[in-house]
Order: sequence, then structure tokens, then C-alpha cells
Amino acid sequence: MTKKRWFKPKEKGLPKGYDSRLELSLHEGPLKGCTHHSRTVTYTVDHTYEPDFIPERERDVFIEVKGRARDRAEMMKYVHVQNCNPDIKIVFILEKRNTPMPFAKARKDGSKQTHEDFLEKHGFEYYYPDTIPEKWSK
Repeated sequence: MTKKRWFKPKEKGLPKGYDSRLELSLHEGPLKGCTHHSRTVTYTVDHTYEPDFIPERERDVFIEVKGRARDRAEMMKYVHVQNCNPDIKIVFILEKRNTPMPFAKARKDGSKQTHEDFLEKHGFEYYYPDTIPEKWSK
């Protein structure tokens, strides 16, 4: 079964920098007095995050329980939350060990990036149900 594209592939044979024939024809015609792809701006989208648990004695620790992430974007959300809130610490409780990240491509050695690999790469602490610190159960 082949996967369907969510978007049309980029058109081929276009001069560098153009995303479509429409863009090119407009730049050569009615928009010839305009610069093309000449500026970038940053933007932010406000979101809120509600952690699964917060230990009573460590109000700056947010505990997130993960069976399996739906996609990379879901996991990147935690990276963004952590970057925007350096005063908190997000800790993960993973259901299973060595669960591959969704849509992870095989590495040269045939393995795939796991949830643990992702979390370690981004500096997150993680535990499993049988390794949860006792201090959180009191």
C-alpha cells in the first residue's frame, strides 16, 4: 500500500527560489516590481500545556506519562514548553522500554530512534513504572 501525499510535490524545472509556476509567472508579470523571498519574520503561536502530574513537594516538576507518542511534533511540544519555562522540569514516565519513535527512519545499523533516545537528546529525565522515585508516592 502506498501512502497518499498530504500536499502536491514541488514543481520541477523552476528557477531556484520559486515554489510554483504561478509564483514565477506573477513575479515576471504583475509583481515584477516586488522582491521575491527577500525577508523572513519570526512568529509565535501561543499554546497551553497541562502536565499529567505535579508532585506535592516539587511544584516545579511536571510529570508526563507516555505510552507512545503519536508523532514527532507531539514530542517537540515538550521541548518548546521546557525552553519557554526554564523554571520547570518535565520528567517522563514511559510505559515500555525501547519503544521506537513514530515514523522514525531506520539508522545505518538498522535500529530506530526510541523515545529514550529522543528524551536523552533533549535533556529530559525519564523513568518507567517500576523505577518511579519513591518520593513521589508520599
